Amino acid sequence: MPAVTRLAGWKYKEGVTDEQKRFAKDAMLKLYEDLAHLVNHGPVGGKNNSQMGVHKGLDLAFTVEFKSEEARDEFNPHPIHAESVQKVLTPLIEDLFVYDFVKGDYGV
Repeated sequence: MPAVTRLAGWKYKEGVTDEQKRFAKDAMLKLYEDLAHLVNHGPVGGKNNSQMGVHKGLDLAFTVEFKSEEARDEFNPHPIHAESVQKVLTPLIEDLFVYDFVKGDYGV
């Protein structure tokens, strides 16, 4: 099975402090560290610095490469992932973007 690349990003709710943002970022990094057996590499990302003005308001984005679709499908419902999203991200974010793809598969 081919690897699956995930592009994800989120927009914080108004009033979220820098300390809370660091906490969310650190929790995301720890999540992938704890589930490293499912990924080839990542996450790699950061805050937007594009001058094009089409970032859709996202404050942070990253990519991660899962070993396979099966690995991605194991990651999504994993209790560590579910707890991190529910307890850390959901209270802090206004919008979330997740897009998974297989490199080179453009669907046409």
